[in-house]
Amino acid sequence: MPISALTITAGGEHHASATGQIDLGAGAGQVAAFGANVAMFISLTPYTNLQGIILDNTAQIEWTFQALDANLTRVIQDAVTPYTIVGGVPTQANFNIDITAAANVNVLVNAVASSVR
Repeated sequence: MPISALTITAGGEHHASATGQIDLGAGAGQVAAFGANVAMFISLTPYTNLQGIILDNTAQIEWTFQALDANLTRVIQDAVTPYTIVGGVPTQANFNIDITAAANVNVLVNAVASSVR
């Protein structure tokens, strides 16, 4: 199942996860072409708690990608535009990845409150 067809499902107030495939396309969890340092985004629209945390800077957001095959070798959050903000709301998280073919992944999002860092 394409990761673009999945929403990040809340597992608690500050945790979310998704499992699926990063494949070719222009949607969330997709890449325009396979290769090194290609752009990919994940939609934050269904996850309003995470959107508020990002806007308020009340927590450090950790993104963990677990590759389930050898096709995905690197994922880093975009250094210039880590989040796309539309109308004052973060709508997507932006990443740069190294991917050689469609890749199966588990994605975990964890927000750690600033007061406990």
